[in-house]
Amino acid sequence: PGGNPYPGGNPYPGGNPYPGGNPYPGGNPYPGGNPYPGGNPYPGGNPYPGGVACGCESSPCGHWTGQQVAARTTSARPAMMPSADERSRRRSVGSSCEVLVIDTGAFPQITAASAAGGNPAQAARDLLTPALTDYEDDPWDADANKVLDPYAGHGTFISGIIANLAPGTAITVERGLSSYGDTDDARIARALLDRFDVEGDQPPFDIVSMSFGGFCEDDDPPIAIARAISSIQARYREADASRSIIRERVVFVASAGNSSSCRPTWPASFENVIAVGALGPSGPAWFTNYGPWVDACAPGVDVVSCFYDLGGDARHDGEDFDGWASWSGTSFSAPIVAASIAWEWMCRGGRQDFPASQTPGDAAAWLLDRPGHFRYPWLGTVVNPH
Repeated sequence: PGGNPYPGGNPYPGGNPYPGGNPYPGGNPYPGGNPYPGGNPYPGGNPYPGGVACGCESSPCGHWTGQQVAARTTSARPAMMPSADERSRRRSVGSSCEVLVIDTGAFPQITAASAAGGNPAQAARDLLTPALTDYEDDPWDADANKVLDPYAGHGTFISGIIANLAPGTAITVERGLSSYGDTDDARIARALLDRFDVEGDQPPFDIVSMSFGGFCEDDDPPIAIARAISSIQARYREADASRSIIRERVVFVASAGNSSSCRPTWPASFENVIAVGALGPSGPAWFTNYGPWVDACAPGVDVVSCFYDLGGDARHDGEDFDGWASWSGTSFSAPIVAASIAWEWMCRGGRQDFPASQTPGDAAAWLLDRPGHFRYPWLGTVVNPH
């Protein structure tokens, strides 16, 4: 509406070049943060429509290792309670498997202090409570601002997945991550070593589920976690040099990450850890990491599991949660694979029949390495239990 040509004159009377300065005085790089705080992956599409596709020499697979900036609100969404047909129909087979989950903790009470609860919340509680043998609390509002923290409920959600798909497992949840998803190499290593610091020939846990990870400078592995995992597995390993590296007495499963990148993430990239990517309704999920280091893939889009029932205690839609949530990420693909390994091992006899039941690693090898199972290139064997 200003007219064409622009009535203020041509060229622009403010001067050329632009008098505000060149380069832009707001700073370079852009002061809003790196990576872009609007989310990861960037919601406008990946690869970014204005740039180039992913390559190991360019973003997002480059070697930038600055500190990540966590989101301030959760990406979990309220969900309806699964129907009987949507829930696993598996029932306990009378054997057991000890599963250790390193995450944000667990909250089997489901309801917050002042929430009344209801039938959906009660159903979530009935699923989760019998499976948990030991846990640390999973706080939903660590900074007391009445807004659900971005990773709050992460461990509760993962515990619900395992309890649903592998009934009869005994789940222990160690709090190794904050409600903002923060942790470090030393903290995870200490949590592992403390939990396995017991006497006896048999390990306290058969499977360890780790739904976290990150990049390291120069792609070198984190030293503390590497030493902790290798020392735990070596302590209980059978003296059989012919066995493949996956056939361990203690099996470690980790999420591959959500950066749409082929760059190795840790601890998933360790050879003695099963790395798990994510599937969507029609193939690989758009956000999943991938590469020759990924061993398996499982559903990771709009997974439904146990969550809080926050009632009026929370703001910004937090009160809409009724004991169940829908969440996406490789974080939720990893426990599906861990639960599938646990279920297969328990069907063989589990702890009660060991060593006749062989090891959890034998069950993992059968599940992932058996000829005839469908595999995606750079995403490994598809695991999709019903």
